[in-house]
Amino acid sequence: MADNKEVQAQVAEAAKASGKKTRTVSYGAATALGGAAMSWSMMNQMNSSMWAYFMTDVALVATAAMATILLVAKILEWVGALIAGVIMEKTILKWGKYGSWCIVCPPGVAICFVLMFTNPFGAIPVLQGIWFGLWYSVMMFFVAFITATQTTMVTLLGSKSREDRAFCATKRAQGSQLGQFLFGLIGMPLLLLLNGGTKDNAFGYPILAILFGVICIVMYRVLYHNIPKGLDTVYETKEERQAAAKSISSNRVGTLEMFKLLFKTPPMLGIILSDTTRLLAQFTLLGTALYIFTYVYGDSSMFAPMMSALGITALLTTFLVEVLIKFIKNRTLYVMGLAIFAIFLVCAYFAPTPLLFAIFIACSYIGIGFANSQGTAMVGDASIYCEWKHKKEVKAFMGAMGALPPKFANIISGAVLGFGLVAIGFVAHTEMSAATLNSLKMIGTVIPAIFLVIGIICFLLLNRLTPDKLKVLNDEVNARREAERAAKAAEAEQSK
Repeated sequence: MADNKEVQAQVAEAAKASGKKTRTVSYGAATALGGAAMSWSMMNQMNSSMWAYFMTDVALVATAAMATILLVAKILEWVGALIAGVIMEKTILKWGKYGSWCIVCPPGVAICFVLMFTNPFGAIPVLQGIWFGLWYSVMMFFVAFITATQTTMVTLLGSKSREDRAFCATKRAQGSQLGQFLFGLIGMPLLLLLNGGTKDNAFGYPILAILFGVICIVMYRVLYHNIPKGLDTVYETKEERQAAAKSISSNRVGTLEMFKLLFKTPPMLGIILSDTTRLLAQFTLLGTALYIFTYVYGDSSMFAPMMSALGITALLTTFLVEVLIKFIKNRTLYVMGLAIFAIFLVCAYFAPTPLLFAIFIACSYIGIGFANSQGTAMVGDASIYCEWKHKKEVKAFMGAMGALPPKFANIISGAVLGFGLVAIGFVAHTEMSAATLNSLKMIGTVIPAIFLVIGIICFLLLNRLTPDKLKVLNDEVNARREAERAAKAAEAEQSK
């Protein structure tokens, strides 16, 4: 009780000083994080939009074999996501506890990525299955680390304050959206240029993969060199790494304890649940949009322009957020984003024409941009809370857990769409009743809006970290870290 009263008093004091600017992270470091996110986004876009086509139409892999490869890889992706953070927390590499992964992961992803787009065994089905399955599975394992590294870097670079984390998260979101936009502009034209105007030539795919892989390696190197000195401990000698390993062993946070810490950190559970509902709403909307244009409105011509508008809206919103976070607290901006998304989805349900439907959905992406840009900042805030509350630093583990919502949402949205279509009696290429078409529209708009309301409630109930309280907790954590560094320095001096 005494501790709570002390924190409350400090929160009140922090509220008086809340008008002061507290962002300390450099623009260069945050922009380097955005560059890394951009490079990974371009690779990811090539993977999601070209690899399945490469297998079936270029390498001539049987469709059933391709589906099996994707299923196995998805399972391994889940395994990787669950253990990536644990491995990152327990591994000592010479480039630093967290920064090392900026050096190690991108080359691993890039090598697997290039090999995925080669076909050395021609049309031999068994060998093709082993080759593509092996490299795609290994790549998805590396992907778990590279996505956890991005989230962890938001927490690391923004470790000094909430404002730092909000700024880094915004730059990461800008880079991610910019990568998607740039790939949309140059990906297919470059492939056609390399292949002499056709998509069905194998020659251009590995060259394009090499190009994006090199960009990713370089951008993550730039990020590594922009980590401020002192934020991440670098172990330059074997003796230093052995001493660090011994220290970690004596103060070990076990694997089971890490998962217990997750469930003892309500703000982290709040962001996982709310981000899952946000992505669930987004995936369900995108999965039903073409159905709605085709069957409800009888006009699918607006689908492609709408998808382009969504990408542009999301990109422009991330730059708007960079301005807004100077005036609006990032927690508020996150909740506003979920609410805006839900409101425009409901508006889209009542849209009488395909044009209005497309406009409302494009406007809903303003909300997605708000929430997406601050989600990783919320993960960082939860990590700071965990360190303050439990005196355990598990940035990488929390970062890895923060990357789980897309995986949860992907599974649930598939079930919602599949079972939803069955439940309303949807039959393709037939005349359906007005009630069925209305239900189809509800699956793509009203039901996702309900998911978002649930997400807002979960977030507000579990995440009580106001900006003023976060400032107090962050200052205490920073003071504790400085004391630990001073003690280690004194111990090292005495041992000389």
